[in-house]
Amino acid sequence: MARGAVGFTFLIGSALPLSAQTSGGSVVVETGAMNARQPSGESAQAVLSSALVRGSWRHLTAEGFAVLVGASNRGSASQLGGGLHHPLPGLPHARMEVGGAATYFGALGNTNGGQQSLFIRQHVELQHGGVYAGLSSGRADRLQLNARASSAEMGAWGWYRKLTALVVAHRGTTTDWELMEAAGYALVWPGRAYAVQDVTLSLGMHGRVVDVHSTFAIRESRGTTHGSTRAVSAGAAWHVSPRWSLAISTGIQLADLTRGLPEANLTTVSLRWRSPTSRVIGAMPLRDQVRILPLDLAPVAREAQLDKRGAVVELLLRVEAPPDATVEFAGSFNEWTATRLTFDGQRFVHRMPLPSGPQRLAIRVNGGEWRAPVGLVSVSDGLGGESGLLIVP
Repeated sequence: MARGAVGFTFLIGSALPLSAQTSGGSVVVETGAMNARQPSGESAQAVLSSALVRGSWRHLTAEGFAVLVGASNRGSASQLGGGLHHPLPGLPHARMEVGGAATYFGALGNTNGGQQSLFIRQHVELQHGGVYAGLSSGRADRLQLNARASSAEMGAWGWYRKLTALVVAHRGTTTDWELMEAAGYALVWPGRAYAVQDVTLSLGMHGRVVDVHSTFAIRESRGTTHGSTRAVSAGAAWHVSPRWSLAISTGIQLADLTRGLPEANLTTVSLRWRSPTSRVIGAMPLRDQVRILPLDLAPVAREAQLDKRGAVVELLLRVEAPPDATVEFAGSFNEWTATRLTFDGQRFVHRMPLPSGPQRLAIRVNGGEWRAPVGLVSVSDGLGGESGLLIVP
């Protein structure tokens, strides 16, 4: 098979994020156009549509997603999947995440191969960042090919005001010779598995109107594998309104070993809609983000945090909403009395001292449902709503 013959019938690139940070139920829908070119020079244009649905029940959060891709003169592909995550008992800042995805080549019900992947991750969130570690495995079936892959990764992220940063170290193996040959990798000894190691740095800046994002990745071969890749990508998203965003990205996508996705230079333009309870999901199109920055790790400005001033512990609330919105909070510390936040020219804010011990807090916008502030563990209020848990020292 000639290099590049992996083809674009499965160039989803894709899966929606398995853990976008939103509160309560949410929906994100995206549609766009993509141009892809593999290292061999083979190119294709495609249209893609994606949908993510997320919901929470007690401490359990579940997501489901679907991606449909149609490439010009090269068939179609679809991807379905989901994930679950849950805080560890007694450790509110640690949580376990599991998930998986399945890709089908051709129309559903008349497929000619596919891929399946599973992953598990352990997250530990800190005040201005965190760390995670995970394992994943995958299987690909294309015509006469039956390949398997596995990988392990560790990452650390942090944020300061509008700036975010993520560093990920990843190591994986695969027997998918079509995938690796198309990316320019070779085996010194035939019959062995390909092995590579990646280091990825992702930088971003989040604004009220525009988000920007860039990624730098280095892939080096290990063991009997020969080859290397340098990849750079960048993107921006313009928030046309609180619900609509226009995103554009361009750059190199490294071959994904566990999902069997080929290396390619991609340019994507997409339009995204999100439900009122969904957080804005960064600058890169959803297709790109899941490969380099799992959205459950995306550093975001916490809506509620504790600020210690001498012997006094204060609650600092900062909520993004349109200037004409009505933003309120209520909690166990004020007998659940709805209190308005003040708009300071950039966001809605409020500061007040809190008594020691466990406290619960909820916010709402324009009289909507009460929800836990972003950055707090979500707990049921016993009345069908959600609130956030604070432990005040």
